[in-house]
Amino acid sequence: MKPCKLVLLGCGDFGTKRVKAALQLEAVEIVGLYDIQTEAAKDLAKLCPNAQILERFEDIDLLDYDGVILSTSNDSHLSLSLYFSEKNKYVLCESPLVKTNEQLEILRNLDHGQLGFICPANPIRYNPLIKEVERVLMENTIGKVYIVKVSLGHNISETKSCWQSNDSIASGGALLEIGPTIIGLSRIFGNIQKYEVKTKAFNPTLEVEDYAYGHFELDNNILLHFEADWNKWNNHETVIIEGERGILKAPLHSNKLLLTDKQGEVTTIFPQNDNDELSSELDNFARRVLDKESFFIDISEQVYYLPAILRKAP
Repeated sequence: MKPCKLVLLGCGDFGTKRVKAALQLEAVEIVGLYDIQTEAAKDLAKLCPNAQILERFEDIDLLDYDGVILSTSNDSHLSLSLYFSEKNKYVLCESPLVKTNEQLEILRNLDHGQLGFICPANPIRYNPLIKEVERVLMENTIGKVYIVKVSLGHNISETKSCWQSNDSIASGGALLEIGPTIIGLSRIFGNIQKYEVKTKAFNPTLEVEDYAYGHFELDNNILLHFEADWNKWNNHETVIIEGERGILKAPLHSNKLLLTDKQGEVTTIFPQNDNDELSSELDNFARRVLDKESFFIDISEQVYYLPAILRKAP
């Protein structure tokens, strides 16, 4: 199988993580590296010497490539996604794809064909524990699911600078950043029918709401509670599923699930697949690109559900 040829834009910490993930995959070849700081691209090229260092943005078009990975600053995500999708190049864009309600409307007005070239990154969906949760649910281990509780956070020191623009909408911040991931996780359990969402601002220096909470009523009578809290460290992120035969807890930065039955007995479950989530996500992206699949279903969660949820959030 020929590899999917990708160009990485943004050679900082997360770009480096993406390159390291790509090096583990036969389906991916990094053919170009671009950063506004050329020295950053040169440093990263030490990991993948076959990649061409691009000193000018325009030089990207001189390469033979299938798509790009956007690990650039948040402010550039939407404009770059539009630029490359207009050229029929696939885009794996780090979160957040958009920062304002106005940007969401731009996405909503795009042709479905162009939207299909844009894939919003959602690595938690490929977390080994989440994949194991899906397997346990498929085996009906805890029986009918009644309630799901999702708690997601952030390393606030890493994201604080991302949301200091006064252009951020009042209900943005944590909800715009983490909302797509919550919506994506909800798809494991059912389709959203109704929802209630509230936001609060606990850190005034961010100038946006840094906390969001609420619930989704799914089409199979499952109630999904969630919180998106920038002031919670990401190693506290958890998914808890309450079913008729027990409770399944997935601490997302652990290496095991905890299953508690009705008698209080706790069983430890280790993932059958411990692949790195960034590698798994990138491998899935590359293979779908090679098959010329559309990512419209993936991005539609942001295009359709997220704007409605944001508008309703007080």
